[in-house]
Amino acid sequence: MTKMNLYSRFTRLLHTKTISRKGIRVFKPCMVHFDPHSDIRVKGYFSFNKQWDNSLILRNKIVGSIYVAQNATLEVDAFDVYAGSRINVNEGAFLKMGSGYMNYDCVIDVFSSVSIGHGVVISERVVIRDSDNHTICEAGSEVENSSKPIAAPIAIEDHVWIGMNALILKGVNIGEGSIIAAGSVVNKDVPPHCLVGGVPAKVIKTGVSWS
Repeated sequence: MTKMNLYSRFTRLLHTKTISRKGIRVFKPCMVHFDPHSDIRVKGYFSFNKQWDNSLILRNKIVGSIYVAQNATLEVDAFDVYAGSRINVNEGAFLKMGSGYMNYDCVIDVFSSVSIGHGVVISERVVIRDSDNHTICEAGSEVENSSKPIAAPIAIEDHVWIGMNALILKGVNIGEGSIIAAGSVVNKDVPPHCLVGGVPAKVIKTGVSWS
C-alpha cells in the first residue's frame, strides 16, 4: 500500500493530457487538491476524470474536481471515476473506495465517513452525501434538534448498483448485491439483495441479483 502527500496547492489542469503519480492517474481538464497533511493510500490504481474513449468529444471538456483536505483520508483499491465528477473529502473525513466505477457527473461529499465496497457500479449524476451541513430547530425555538446528527457515515457494500440521478443521504447502509433504482432518494438502510426505488426509496423486490 502506498501512502502519499500530493499537491500542496489547488491546481487547475486545462488540457487533455494526463498526469500520473504512484497509482493515481488524473485526466485533464480537472481541478485537483491533495492537502500535504492528507493521507492518500492507493493499493492498486485510482483513475479520475477518465473517458470512456480517447476521442476528443464534447464531454472531454467537462472539468472534474477532487479535493482532499487537511487530515482527511482517501483510501482506494482499484477505482475508475469518469469525467465531470466531483469528490470532496473534507477536513478529518474518511473516504474508502474499493473497486468498480463511477460514471459521469457524480458527486461524493464526505464530512464524516463514506465507504464503498468492491464491484460497485455508480451510474451518471448520482450524489452521495453524508451530511446535512445545517442544524434544524423546532418551530419558534432557537434550540437545535440534537437527536439527529448533522453528519453520519454511509456504507455501500459489495456489488451494489446505483442507478442514474439517485441520492444517497447520511447514515445509510446499502446491503450487498442491492440495486438502487434511477431517481431514488435513499434515506434509510437497504437490505442485501433488494431492489429499492422511489422518494423516499422503498423495497420493491427482494432476493434480486444483477450482472
